[in-house]
Amino acid sequence: MSQTERIRYFVTGYNFTEISSRKGSIEYQLTDDFGNERTVTAMAKLNLFNKVSSIKPIYHRELPLVRALANTKLNESVIVDFSEFNKQHPRGSMRKQKISVPSVSVKSSYRGSIDSFASLADNKLRFMKLMMISLAGFSVLSYFMMKFT
Repeated sequence: MSQTERIRYFVTGYNFTEISSRKGSIEYQLTDDFGNERTVTAMAKLNLFNKVSSIKPIYHRELPLVRALANTKLNESVIVDFSEFNKQHPRGSMRKQKISVPSVSVKSSYRGSIDSFASLADNKLRFMKLMMISLAGFSVLSYFMMKFT
């Protein structure tokens, strides 16, 4: 890498391939300021609305780039600064130790209650509890309405 560790990438394309239910790989096609083409692949999870909710880089050295790409759209550019990451994780430092690469949350383009519902639906246990409470509340309301009418 050159003296500066800031690189501008243009997202020229992306492709999601489903591997299992709501999980798969996402492949970004990128071009940098120098015209070099690059492909970055990451594992992705989809939410209830089949929108990418989180991505996880396959190679730990691509974490800063994947973080920047997580919320970038087609034909947008992103500037990635690798300097802080390279200070914390010099090349070759991860070969001897196993690390867990964190997932990167993707900001939803939905607003308001749909966004809240999508995040709730991702947590199935809380969603089931909410459905049971709603059903119980509806049953109680129906009972009282029938009894007093």
